[in-house]
Amino acid sequence: MKTFLLLFILLTISLYSQSKINQQRLQSNYALKSSRKIFKKELDEQIDNVFSSKLNKRTEKAWTSLFRKVGLQLYKTNKIYNAIKLASQYSLSGNVKFQRAIVETIITLYPSDFKTIIDSLFDTTTDPILYSYLVNYYSNQNLFNKNEYITKTKKRFPNWEKIPQLNYLVYYLE
Repeated sequence: MKTFLLLFILLTISLYSQSKINQQRLQSNYALKSSRKIFKKELDEQIDNVFSSKLNKRTEKAWTSLFRKVGLQLYKTNKIYNAIKLASQYSLSGNVKFQRAIVETIITLYPSDFKTIIDSLFDTTTDPILYSYLVNYYSNQNLFNKNEYITKTKKRFPNWEKIPQLNYLVYYLE
């Protein structure tokens, strides 16, 4: 009897609280046109500020964050394209998070451009996650030989089976 009473009270409270939600006002602020305009304006300002600053070890984190943001938003502009060109020259000396961010942005926004930097990073990286991104990039190209990349992966990373990203990559390619 106590269990039934407790269950009844919990169910009643749950249903009563849900009836208090105004379904007409249920919305995301991002979905509002005014909010989207403000977001775009702030993003453009951030692009102007960050991508006009000198790219170095001190500003690398801001560039990384903004590359991820524009990639996530699928936001393409000439300023972003030019920032990627500039960052491509710096990328080999950047930290691995920066390299991942620029590769993610290239793959997402400009997959047919910037092949030179993709090739340079592929030739030099020792980071298994970045390596996996790059092989994924190559897998979307016309002349992709799966067996060649399986062999390259196993040769470059002898302990590939112990690294989840590479283990899955080899599984995916096979």
